[in-house]
Amino acid sequence: MNRKVKYIIYTHNAGYVKVCLSDVFSNDNVVVYEYEKLQKFIIKLTYCLYRIFKKSKSINKIFFPLFINKKSINLDEIPVFIFYEFNSISCNKAFLIYLKKLYPNLKTVLYLTNSVGKGNAKVVDIINQNNSLYDIIITYIKEDAQKYNITYYQWFYSAMNKENVDGKEYDLYFLGGDKGRIDLIREIAEKCECNNLKYKIAVVGANNNNIDDCVTYLSHSVPYSEYLQNIQKSKCVLELVPNSILSCTLRTAEAIACNVKLLTNNTNLKNDEIYNPAQMSIFTSVDDIDMDFIIKDTGIQLFNKPDMLSPRHFFRFLENNLFEHANRFRK
Repeated sequence: MNRKVKYIIYTHNAGYVKVCLSDVFSNDNVVVYEYEKLQKFIIKLTYCLYRIFKKSKSINKIFFPLFINKKSINLDEIPVFIFYEFNSISCNKAFLIYLKKLYPNLKTVLYLTNSVGKGNAKVVDIINQNNSLYDIIITYIKEDAQKYNITYYQWFYSAMNKENVDGKEYDLYFLGGDKGRIDLIREIAEKCECNNLKYKIAVVGANNNNIDDCVTYLSHSVPYSEYLQNIQKSKCVLELVPNSILSCTLRTAEAIACNVKLLTNNTNLKNDEIYNPAQMSIFTSVDDIDMDFIIKDTGIQLFNKPDMLSPRHFFRFLENNLFEHANRFRK
């Protein structure tokens, strides 16, 4: 009898993670662990006890079972453990070894949601161990995939339910940090103002002394649920990326999942298979921005299918890469 795959996902408490995975939350072959605060407390406690008693193996036997519900994995299932790198248990070597002893046929996946170079020293350490702890390490950043010889996979993101969104309040919407681009943001806002667009452009973490008629400055972050509602209330969402980026980003995935247009300065998006000129417009300067693209109704029937980035496709990708005969394990 063929054995099926059970996905056990260790996320972190970022708001977008739940949205990205919403397509598969109710699947009977998916288990999601989200108790990040409890994990951090227990791991810190474990380290303290280890330093006091020097008996890490005994301590691990006490605490590690709290991180896995053994009843959720049946004997006829092959467990695939997926760890987001910001989940505090993802870089705990002792826990990963514990899992391998508990489930000899398991597969382990490390999913990176940020650049390897952004303070991820523990992730770099794991990569340098030649994947002895993980069967596959995945990044959405092509540069990191090439530099560290790890696996590239574009963002996965579940299609959004638009039942609770009434009409379009904005022609263009942007929310982001300053990141040295405030002048560019102001220029875009001023161009929207001159063309009588309905827009909302907000900069988070900006200096309170900044006063601008075109740009809203926020001293606090915005809940991800509110941010998504604003995207869904907009015809088009603005994305601003560094010049060197090669990959599509979370903003691109959000636009597809929410079925809205994307205005971006990511010139490499044209080389991506998800690029769709009916839904995406690329600019290299403010003068280059196509205002008609923002305003006009191009027709959602021409857009990418909102479920094209579903995590269901990601699961199939994993099966193809983790198992020699992947078709035997599909439901």
